Amino acid sequence: MTMKVAILMGSEKDIGKMEACSQVLQDFGVEHEVHVMSAHRTPEKVAEFTSSARENGFGVIICGAGKAAHLAGAVAAHTTLPVIGIPISSGGLGWSWGNRRHVVNRADAHRHTCCHRRHR
Repeated sequence: MTMKVAILMGSEKDIGKMEACSQVLQDFGVEHEVHVMSAHRTPEKVAEFTSSARENGFGVIICGAGKAAHLAGAVAAHTTLPVIGIPISSGGLGWSWGNRRHVVNRADAHRHTCCHRRHR
């Protein structure tokens, strides 16, 4: 059975930063969907989507979030699917806080953090 990948991001402002993720999946022929939902502004939407993700054919969820970076944790709280957190630099506390927030999680959470910086 082929499973889809869900790419979630907390804001439409993050679409430009997450489009490379979508492009790589497309290049490899991986079926995926992109959704915007916020752990803060639309927590019910996050819980509903995530708790039914497996039944809807998803095998992994990729979350891009900046600032407090709560999206991956909110998603992991509602599923046993693997969750990949991508910290998005958003100014202010930026990378250091985003990375820390993605890495600190409960021991039984199936969560992984990926970090990428563009070198100038």
